[in-house]
Amino acid sequence: MTAPLPPIPRLPRLPRTGGPAVDESRLVALARRLVRTRSDNPNTTEQAVVRLLAEVLADSADEVRIVQPVPSRPNLLARYGRCDGSRPTLLLTAATDTVPADPDDWRRPPYQALVAGGELWGRGTADMKGGIAAAVEAALVHHAAGRPGPRDLLLVFTADGERGGRAGWQALADTLELPPVEGAVVLAPTGLVPHRMERGVAWLGVDLQGREAPASRAEDGVSAVLAACRLAELLPAAAAARFAGNPAGGPVTTTLGRIDGGTRVNTVPGGCRTEWDLRLPPGGPDVTEEAVRALVAGCLPEGVTGRVELLMTAAASESPVTPLWERLVAAGRRAHDDRAHPDPVYPGPTDARTLRRRFAVPAYVCGPGEQRLAHGVDERVPVAELRAAAELCLSLLRE
Repeated sequence: MTAPLPPIPRLPRLPRTGGPAVDESRLVALARRLVRTRSDNPNTTEQAVVRLLAEVLADSADEVRIVQPVPSRPNLLARYGRCDGSRPTLLLTAATDTVPADPDDWRRPPYQALVAGGELWGRGTADMKGGIAAAVEAALVHHAAGRPGPRDLLLVFTADGERGGRAGWQALADTLELPPVEGAVVLAPTGLVPHRMERGVAWLGVDLQGREAPASRAEDGVSAVLAACRLAELLPAAAAARFAGNPAGGPVTTTLGRIDGGTRVNTVPGGCRTEWDLRLPPGGPDVTEEAVRALVAGCLPEGVTGRVELLMTAAASESPVTPLWERLVAAGRRAHDDRAHPDPVYPGPTDARTLRRRFAVPAYVCGPGEQRLAHGVDERVPVAELRAAAELCLSLLRE
């Protein structure tokens, strides 16, 4: 049986002239409790995580509100200050759900939140429960210090981040009047390197129809599977030319993720289903079914037709350089011992795109953990990086 975690210690409210530093033990305790509070998407909801966060924030925030446009999929908002536009407001946001984990694949149990070798292990440590713990720790320290600095703080922890945010920021865009904010930081895993651009994604389903025939009369058939192979050879270059965007965002990538065709070994397959993942740089044209249909048609051999459906799309997006971006870059450089870094592009869409497009908020992606570990086996984050993330959030509030 898993031993219960100790309660999260609270810091006393201190006068404005003094203030506590980040409490690493409290930060790690919260991160561990968040990991142990499962919120797999699908299979569970975010309710238990939101209840935990509401409890932790209740004594420090001016308002804690739960907004639930989709039943059983709560979003939490916590306000520090008036957040009414009378002075700048910083928005820190992260999703509370995670992808599932199979314990049999992990070196350490994914839901026990063990600390080993200076790292916190477990599902969600990088994506994004470690970032949530860092933001909460920053808010608690900021409050205990008397909330010094020129800006207010709004924390928004959302549902459904792993499945496009339909119950999270996308639903909030239709129901929530967001107060004026100077900018937002999405606490997705970047190793504390800030990103202001992110690649888009489009998922395609392509059903190919040839002509079935017995292998004894193969000349009478047209193989849909061979047509899929031809499509796999030609579609990447066609998509790269059609959807090219900002060169800084990298090339268009096309991945054939699934292929299913044929009924038996001695038959020319008349049908084949293929599914594709396209990653798209900012600045390119929108992906539409009409555009993809034309690309696919141009890659097919005579005698084969293709039916195209757009399974999912999230457009690439970017935010401009603003004073918040410059503060974030400066803080990120301090976290990396003043080493300069380029202006990278996040490999996929985050909730930043909704903040940019639906709320017209400059949104940047920066959080603890490595993106390559986010959905993988043995997800983990260095404890020192969690602390650095909390200190980065504090610096954004105070500078």
